[in-house]
Amino acid sequence: MKQGKVTKASLEHLVFYPAATNTNYPTIVALHGRGTDEYDLLPLIESLQIPNALVVAPRAPLLFGPSGFTGGFAWYEFDEEGIPDPSTFRASLDVLRRFLEEITVAYLVDRERLVVLGFSQGR
Repeated sequence: MKQGKVTKASLEHLVFYPAATNTNYPTIVALHGRGTDEYDLLPLIESLQIPNALVVAPRAPLLFGPSGFTGGFAWYEFDEEGIPDPSTFRASLDVLRRFLEEITVAYLVDRERLVVLGFSQGR
């Protein structure tokens, strides 16, 4: 994967282009888990060996960590263990929807071949 120019969007992110140039890319959007960042799932993506796919890895919008110490980022907060806080969940879902629309235009994503995968909170 070769990292390409990052377009301004609703979420900070990484983008990796396949070797072959295309007009509409099959695309993998990789959502990281709680307490990590946009680099977290790149080894997994590389191990899938999908040479013709564009890879976009956004950073979750919320800082994660107790007492101001950040151990990474999160997609939402918890009301209690295992139960997402509805307001932060909805806010992140809204920004993720907007982000998906933005990258579809910015990176020539083929909407019919767009896959979103994730781990932990990114599932």
